Amino acid sequence: MSDDALVTTISTERLVLEPWHESVRPDWLELNADVRVSQWLGIGEPISREAAAAEFDWMIDHYRTHGFGWHSVIERETATWIGAVGLSYLGANPAGLPREDIEIGWWLKPETWGRGIATEAASAAIDDGFTREVTDRIWARHNRRNPASGRIMEKIGMTFVRDGSGVHGVPIRIYELRRDQWLASRDN
Repeated sequence: MSDDALVTTISTERLVLEPWHESVRPDWLELNADVRVSQWLGIGEPISREAAAAEFDWMIDHYRTHGFGWHSVIERETATWIGAVGLSYLGANPAGLPREDIEIGWWLKPETWGRGIATEAASAAIDDGFTREVTDRIWARHNRRNPASGRIMEKIGMTFVRDGSGVHGVPIRIYELRRDQWLASRDN
């Protein structure tokens, strides 16, 4: 895949979603070390610097390999990096979802919570994925202790499917959005 195919910048009213890039590594590592963020991920403990760096490298490789993936979320007004949103292959997962399917996720700085940033960024990422026909279905999972993520999933048109278990047996809720549902919502 050519590097030109990787350059997918997405703009919304308040945000610019830039393809994942090495320049945001320090921001990503800092975000992962923030207990206010990590409390909702995995077993709820801060993510080690080594694990966060490995995840960062995986995110870059995913984009390079598949032509879609994670984006930096940049606040347009201030040109400030405020987090990440992206689509990626599920891979092996304890929730029993098809590993070849796609999921959406977002990680944002706590200062941005409650402002609709996650909804705006996730909607844009979904629109991009379905418009470019990356997939016909997108999954999302959230820690059951974090109902705010579930509300975002519903706001972006996703439907609750079932409860399950995530990494380390953490209780999760699973949502999906099919392309036909997304198309129907755009026609309204």
